[in-house]
Amino acid sequence: MTARVLVHGQIHIDTSRPGWRERLASDAEEVFTAYRDRFDTDRPKLERLLRPLAYTQGAGLP
Repeated sequence: MTARVLVHGQIHIDTSRPGWRERLASDAEEVFTAYRDRFDTDRPKLERLLRPLAYTQGAGLP
């Protein structure tokens, strides 16, 4: 998800500045928020689609 938000420009990192690696999002909430914000008007639809995943248990998808 971090790579995706970087590619789509939701998080901007200037690699010419010292310490740029420390500025990369390491928190899943920060990355997911940037990803979710990309959907703007479709955000309610996205949340309805992803909500069931938040309540799943087990080994996950194969």
